[in-house]
Amino acid sequence: MNAAVLRPPPGDDALSLRPISIATLDEVLEIERRSYEFPWSRVNFIDSLAAGYRALAVFAPDGTMCAYDIAMGGVEETHLLNLTVAPGWRRRGLARMLLDDLVRHGRERGDFRLWLEVRASNAIARAPASAV
Repeated sequence: MNAAVLRPPPGDDALSLRPISIATLDEVLEIERRSYEFPWSRVNFIDSLAAGYRALAVFAPDGTMCAYDIAMGGVEETHLLNLTVAPGWRRRGLARMLLDDLVRHGRERGDFRLWLEVRASNAIARAPASAV
């Protein structure tokens, strides 16, 4: 997969969307650890990459990883397994950008559904889009 330039949130320079790889895994794990009380382990990410799941990250022009998602394709559906925005990059529309790209990807696959499980304690993710 080649990098894609996304429409940047207001005030940000162009961001790029690139695959997560073993080489970028330390950055992913750092964001994961800073974001969750119970973060995914290195093995969770390695297993996802080995299984060929869609694993993309948003990078700032300076190369800083800002956000990422991992999604598993199924029969006529996609299951979003993990979507995380680095603490310093939140509330800038990056999660929306990743979701929009994942919806586009699912439509290209011919999927009928996009699944996302959200912890009951994740009030931000569970809030209606207009409330955040």
